[in-house]
Amino acid sequence: MNTITQNFKKFEDWLKENWIDGYNALNPPATDTEIQELKDVLGFDIHRDLEELLRCHNGQKGSVSGLFDELIFSSTKEIIKNYLSLLKERKFIDKKIDSDKEIQDIYFYKGWVPFTSDKYNVIGHFNCIDTNPTIEGKKNQLIVCATNYPKRQIITNSLSEWFCEYIKDIYDGNYLYDEDCEAILWKKDEYILNKNLGCNGE
Repeated sequence: MNTITQNFKKFEDWLKENWIDGYNALNPPATDTEIQELKDVLGFDIHRDLEELLRCHNGQKGSVSGLFDELIFSSTKEIIKNYLSLLKERKFIDKKIDSDKEIQDIYFYKGWVPFTSDKYNVIGHFNCIDTNPTIEGKKNQLIVCATNYPKRQIITNSLSEWFCEYIKDIYDGNYLYDEDCEAILWKKDEYILNKNLGCNGE
């Protein structure tokens, strides 16, 4: 399996060819200071996969759509902001959570690191690295934490596994850049299958 750095180079090449605005939205690599600030706020070391990802690019900027399966690639500052916000929210949320067996049954856990978010956090969809799974789970597995949905779901065993599969899907043609929506879309999305629908299905 290619490293995250190798896969990100392939992603850059694809963006240059297919969506130059997406490529231009990538931030410079995270600095040692930015990485350390993130670790200090979290109170624990970040997994090497996330550090390698952030040292490729420290998230994305601007108003373009999300680069990761329509989700925003968060910078260290955005990770900190979302992490602290979710920690604060959980104190006021009284909602029954039904997680996959590998994940803690909790609104948001202090050991989850949200490295993506939906655009403008409209629906509260975060992909997180889970540093403290249940006994059935695997440390640093990738999970979905959607604040408007009472279930926490497993994605893959690791960020590197997920990113490798995402880049493979892009090069296999399973994701397409759509000029009308200005977004990378899964080719089986309803909009792609029925081009008379708008980007929001209207």
